[in-house]
Amino acid sequence: RFGEAHSSKNFEVNWHDLDFNLHLNNTLYIQWLLEPLPGPALEKGQLQKLDINYRAECQWGDQVCAEVHPLEAEGQYLHRLVRQEDGKELAVARTEWDG
Repeated sequence: RFGEAHSSKNFEVNWHDLDFNLHLNNTLYIQWLLEPLPGPALEKGQLQKLDINYRAECQWGDQVCAEVHPLEAEGQYLHRLVRQEDGKELAVARTEWDG
């Protein structure tokens, strides 16, 4: 369960972020989910596992907050993307890092 975010970063969906269906490209969901990770995890760690659940579509102009919450097990994190206008969860993920 997602607790209080350890860190977060805000994004706005731009035209060039969209796929052919005019939704946020699924690769950007992943990139944005990982963006607020602490520096040491990104610099020294290597991603071992990523489980993602896409929950809602995101469209041009949406304001999105990416949040990360560390788990008790070292190198494991919960992530989520939330549309700021209505608080809707767009995606949730869990990652495991070594290093």
